[in-house]
Amino acid sequence: MKQPLRIQSLSRGLGLLERVAAHGGNVALTRLCRDADLNRSTAHHLLRTLAAHGYLMQDESTRAYRLGPKIFRLASAAWSEPQIAQLALPFLRELVKATGETANLAVRKESDAILVETVDGEGMLRVVDRVGAARPIYACAVGKALLAYAPDDEREAIVSGLRLRPQTARTIVDRERLRRELARVRAAGYAVDDEELSRGVRCIAAPVFALPGQAVAAIGVAGPAARISQKSFKRLEKPLRAAARRLSERLTRVAQ
Repeated sequence: MKQPLRIQSLSRGLGLLERVAAHGGNVALTRLCRDADLNRSTAHHLLRTLAAHGYLMQDESTRAYRLGPKIFRLASAAWSEPQIAQLALPFLRELVKATGETANLAVRKESDAILVETVDGEGMLRVVDRVGAARPIYACAVGKALLAYAPDDEREAIVSGLRLRPQTARTIVDRERLRRELARVRAAGYAVDDEELSRGVRCIAAPVFALPGQAVAAIGVAGPAARISQKSFKRLEKPLRAAARRLSERLTRVAQ
């Protein structure tokens, strides 16, 4: 059987990309050389080429490598909204059963968060969302979760260009405060909307990943403020993050 054509330098470069992704963060040149069984000069030239094309980034202080913005854009483009929504639906239904509140899935479109799937909560008093609804990315939990995990350059470009209009008295309309809030989201792993989009409604959201560190979607739980106190965020956080993690694992597994 005829062996498929292989270009050695391309194969080695893709192998380095896979190893950087496997580490899930910054990884040193020496570690990559050892893992890929490459000499330092060869690995260095391949990594520099990948960085020049945006597939990798190098930390200026540590000189370690991490995945670049082009990888994340490709990963996001690989999934259509209907595909993500279809995979997410069972997890949203389970989340409603676990919390009793409305669960939804959103993706980012420029400076908006777009709901692509939703499952209504239980009981007479509940939040009802509509598929296709667009929300200001800075004023809702799913939007903040998406924005917080956007590539650094994209996040800053979006934040700098936003027209921060108050949706309620609690909406964040100061740019520096929004930057601090997004840093808090990245540190905590989830975002909250404390009546910032609509009075009487509180939400909590977690990012969904197809690659480490880059959100392709966000799962949110929304309910009446009369039932979801600020202390309730902790109660909702565990099942929410479990659903987001399981969907992330599903996306990654299907992509492989």
